Amino acid sequence: MRLRLKVWHRKQRYAIRQQPAMNSAYRVAVGVVGGLMVLAGMVMIPLPIPGPGWVTFFLGLGVLSTEFAWAHRITTFMRTMLRRAGQLTTRATAYVAAFEMPDTRKTTLVVGFPEQHGLMMVGDHYYIGCSARTNAEGARQLIAILERYGMTGSVVTLEKVLHLKTGLAYLENNNLLACGEFLDKPEFRHFNLVEIPEDESYAANCIWVNGTVIMPAGYPVSRGRIAALGYPVIEVDTSEFRKLDGGVSCMSLRFPDEQPGDGVDLGTAGGGTGVLF
Repeated sequence: MRLRLKVWHRKQRYAIRQQPAMNSAYRVAVGVVGGLMVLAGMVMIPLPIPGPGWVTFFLGLGVLSTEFAWAHRITTFMRTMLRRAGQLTTRATAYVAAFEMPDTRKTTLVVGFPEQHGLMMVGDHYYIGCSARTNAEGARQLIAILERYGMTGSVVTLEKVLHLKTGLAYLENNNLLACGEFLDKPEFRHFNLVEIPEDESYAANCIWVNGTVIMPAGYPVSRGRIAALGYPVIEVDTSEFRKLDGGVSCMSLRFPDEQPGDGVDLGTAGGGTGVLF
C-alpha cells in the first residue's frame, strides 16, 4: 500500500511539474502548509501535555521535505540519529539483561590485575601479594598459569604496603629479609627471618644476584645483618629514586650471563646471572 501511494504521488508530481504555473503554486502551498505545521508544533512543545507538539513539528518537516532539499536533509539526518539511538538502546538493553538475569545464573566479568613487584620467587614457588595493585582474580589467574608449568603460587594479603617486595627480599639459602607487617605473617615463619629495622625499612628492597646482595646505600644496621649471613654486599646510591618510591628491585633487570649488556660486574663469566640498572 505504501509503495502504491509513493508511485501515485510521483506520477501526480511529475504531471504538475510539466505546468510551471501549477508547479509554483504547488510548492507555495506545500511551503505554507508545512511551515504552519512546524510553527504550530513549536508553539505546542512547551505545553504541559507531551506529544502533540513534537508530532506536529516532525509532520511539518516531513511535508516540507517533499519539496525542499534543506528540509529533506534535516529529516534524513534526524532519521539517521534516531536509528543509531535505537541500535544503542538495543545493545544497552542486551548488556543489562546479561547482568540482571531473573534467576541466580548471573554473569559477572572480573578483571585480574597481577603486578610484577607484587611477586616473590622462592625456588618453584611464587608468593603473590594482594593489594590495591594486585587483586584476588589476578592472583588466581597467575597461579593457574604457574601450575601449567609445574610451579606453584600462594597469596599473601598486604595491609599497609602496595608491593610485596617493599618489605621482603629473599636472599636464597632460606634467608628472608623482612620488616613491618611481614615479620608476623604466618606464610614466612619457616624462613630464617632477618629483621630490618623500621627506620631502615627502605633497605628491605634489595636483590640477591650470584651470591651477592645489592642494596641501597646509607643503611648500616641492615648492611651489617646481611653481611653477617656471609653475603658480599654492594651498595648503590638510590636516594633520588627513593623520592618517587623507586627501589633496587624495581629498577633492576636480571638476565643470563650469555646476554650482552653493561651492568654491575658480579663475576658472571663462569655462569650465572647479570644485572642491569
